[in-house]
Amino acid sequence: MSNPLPWVQTLDGVRLSTARLSSGKFQTIMEHPEYNDGRPMVVANTDTVLEAERAHNEWAWMVKDDALPDEIYDENESPAAVLADAKFGDDWRVSARVRRYRDMSRLATRADLRVPSIFLIALGLALILAYLLTQ
Repeated sequence: MSNPLPWVQTLDGVRLSTARLSSGKFQTIMEHPEYNDGRPMVVANTDTVLEAERAHNEWAWMVKDDALPDEIYDENESPAAVLADAKFGDDWRVSARVRRYRDMSRLATRADLRVPSIFLIALGLALILAYLLTQ
């Protein structure tokens, strides 16, 4: 990157940012609508600028290629996160991916509509038959 920190990118509606913390460490945060209800998650903690750049680029590549994992573990090291771990365990850190369709044309294909169509035809024939039998 070789740009001054913080690095902020928006890729396909996903915000990815890397910044230096007051402790001197670096943190990469991702806001993705399919993880953690779109709230920010710490996806990498690193010690050097080179490691931070590598982590940022790796996450950017995964976002661009839609190669993100099914679950992401929140790497937050803040005192509040440590306290939450002590009180609730670390299950809160795992965020499963909830896939949402980006392209509406993928929602329903002809194969998806075939079963309901057959069901409606059978229901219609059954109603006609029931009507004819009551006459």
